[in-house]
Amino acid sequence: MARTVVVILYSRDGATERLAHAAAVGAVQARAVIRLRRMADADARATVDRHAASRDTLERMHREYVAP
Repeated sequence: MARTVVVILYSRDGATERLAHAAAVGAVQARAVIRLRRMADADARATVDRHAASRDTLERMHREYVAP
């Protein structure tokens, strides 16, 4: 029976995202099916505006991830 591992993360600058990807790789190596989910920002536009240095990373994560 296949195991499913859900990795839920919250990241602004990508550091936590990289750790979540490492956990996901480990799960895949153990033959699990993975799901990566990022917690949604309460106000995505305001978060991007407050963290201008991470703007590109935040906008990419908003596009790529589904909230849990």
